[in-house]
Amino acid sequence: MKPFLLAFSILASPLLAQDSSPPLTTEERLSRIEQQIAVLLEEVRALRREQNGGQPTPGPGGSVAVEERLVPGCSVKTFVRTGGADPASPPPSKVTPSDEREDTGKLFDAFTHRAAAGYANEAVTVLWDGYVRITEKDVYEFIFTGYQGQVRIGDQVISQRDTTTRLELTPGYHPVQVLDFVSPFNRSTPPAFSIKRSGADPLPMTPGTLWRIESN
Repeated sequence: MKPFLLAFSILASPLLAQDSSPPLTTEERLSRIEQQIAVLLEEVRALRREQNGGQPTPGPGGSVAVEERLVPGCSVKTFVRTGGADPASPPPSKVTPSDEREDTGKLFDAFTHRAAAGYANEAVTVLWDGYVRITEKDVYEFIFTGYQGQVRIGDQVISQRDTTTRLELTPGYHPVQVLDFVSPFNRSTPPAFSIKRSGADPLPMTPGTLWRIESN
């Protein structure tokens, strides 16, 4: 055998040995590619969270980028108000909540969360933080029908019964915060609000219809 052919056969033999397995099917190749893409997307999400201090990536109009990991429900924080603080007012931004958990229920029920946190008969403020999912650009009406509490959508706050706020929203996940409070020995009426798109019926919003960032 000529030296060139001998050298080629020696170099090629490991490669031929590696390729001795049967070729992948189309489905197997797609599965491998999807796994690689999932790993890359997770790296992108991690870098974005690190870049934004652990906060979701803002998108158009203050929405959250759709590639973030969002799951149904919202986070709920209970604050015990002491020293004469008004439970109807939002707590200072740097105050640590007395209790924090996830909520996928059907009511923004501060009384239930106060009891679950172990602060029965205390004055508390309860905050739900989540995102409302918008699929099409349009003008949306947010209708507040509660007797107390307030709803914040972006920079807009609605807190009076049967009031409406109209916002033009783009596709994405837009931040929503609901506030309710309970005075000592007093049961609250859960705040309620709905969202209405032009030409459609109002859709009641609940903790379970909102979205939250999945916990690591």
